[in-house]
Amino acid sequence: MIAVTPKTVLVADDTMIITHHPPVRTGACGMPRAGCRVHVASSGETALRRAETDRIDLLILDIEMPHMSSFDLLREVRRKSGYSEVPVIFITGSGDPKFREEAEALGASGFFTKPFSPVELQRCVKKLLSL
Repeated sequence: MIAVTPKTVLVADDTMIITHHPPVRTGACGMPRAGCRVHVASSGETALRRAETDRIDLLILDIEMPHMSSFDLLREVRRKSGYSEVPVIFITGSGDPKFREEAEALGASGFFTKPFSPVELQRCVKKLLSL
């Protein structure tokens, strides 16, 4: 029998709004039946350390975080940790088009503006993780 390695999602959100949103915490990412693990980081620095110690299959990043933006975090993760193709979903509370433009320039796999549809986020996660 072949062992299946669970998919790992890293969620970075300084306000913890995303990480405590039930679809993110349990429905979209936790998916215990699918064997998906979720790691939560409250800062870009914490997320970067986690990405350096664990294999991450998907990033869900709140764009506006203090000290290290999610864009800077993604650049560092891709550069330092060898995750050049890791899929990333960006989430923001801002309607500023510059955020979407920068996310797309960095190869975003998904982009959601709060408030967002939990069902749509769940679909995006499932698609990116091939669940």
